[in-house]
Amino acid sequence: MGFEEQAFTECLTSRRFEKEIIEDFEETRQAGARGTPTFLIVVAINIALNLADAYSTSSDLIEAGLVLSEAARVSQATDNVHAAVPTLCSLGQLRMAQGRLHEAAECYRQALHLAQSHAKQDRQPLATAGIAHFGLATSHYEWEGRLRVG
Repeated sequence: MGFEEQAFTECLTSRRFEKEIIEDFEETRQAGARGTPTFLIVVAINIALNLADAYSTSSDLIEAGLVLSEAARVSQATDNVHAAVPTLCSLGQLRMAQGRLHEAAECYRQALHLAQSHAKQDRQPLATAGIAHFGLATSHYEWEGRLRVG
């Protein structure tokens, strides 16, 4: 798999993150997710985010990028802005780590667009939009630094 499978299995079966999963479930329920398909999609995206983190931790950034890209695609295709925005921010962070600043900036721009559209519809801003703003600013700062050095 490209990462320490035994450590991943131990982490998964230890229930170490049970509290966080329950909190995520409650947050999802409060956001309006009621049906099984919505719940399964949210669970799948959360699993994808954890898997991407495991790949990143084991320095397999290519696999992490593939997993995050798919999670971003699924969350956007299902109009799940609460999953799409943080997933795009995670993908942006990964692209920054890879030195792919233009792609990182595009991920953050997409996240901001989704968050702003959501805020206009629901009249409630998403807290995760702040992460996208910060990430976009950081990618621009890094790009400017490269221009000055180069």
